[in-house]
Amino acid sequence: MVKYTQTHLEAWIDNLYIELDIHTPSEMYEKKIADYLNIYLFKKPLPSNSYINGEYRTMTIDNRISVVKQREVFFHELAHIVRHVGWQFKEMPLRFKELQEWDSRHFYFYAAMPWAILRNINLESPNIVVELSEAFFVSESFVINKLHYIRRKAKEYDVSVASRSLEIDSATYRPHEWSSETKRVMEQLKQQTGQEVINYVGLLRRD
Repeated sequence: MVKYTQTHLEAWIDNLYIELDIHTPSEMYEKKIADYLNIYLFKKPLPSNSYINGEYRTMTIDNRISVVKQREVFFHELAHIVRHVGWQFKEMPLRFKELQEWDSRHFYFYAAMPWAILRNINLESPNIVVELSEAFFVSESFVINKLHYIRRKAKEYDVSVASRSLEIDSATYRPHEWSSETKRVMEQLKQQTGQEVINYVGLLRRD
């Protein structure tokens, strides 16, 4: 099973889906999410926007655009409501607007295909890109970027775990007590350096 360390935002979004009892792509109803967050959701032939006035919060999605684009707009506007301060006022500093847009893009990246659901899907399927695109109503390019992200984060996680194991097992030079992962890392280091690492602080033993 793939494992990796989530960002705080990604973990927050996953917890939201867990609270909503959403476990499959088919359960990702936009209205269900909006209702849970006390947001009035409308789909009309009007430009998409979100609005906050005290506890009154609304979101309008342009129903003239594609379903895939509507899904993107939904999460983009949702980020503005739950993460920001409502209207992007004209007098708001440009840098702050840019920060909000950056945050909204990341929110969409995590929320449109949440790890809380993806972790239960076989990501090695030969048609996984098309399958995920159709299931989550996102573009195939989005799926490809998401899979690259997951694989990169998983690799970083594996390296981190191996490093911790190396640090523990190599505190003293006892090869017969090392885990198989530590032996693999040690052998790789030996081949790269031509020397044998005998502990994690960098002491070396020449052949």
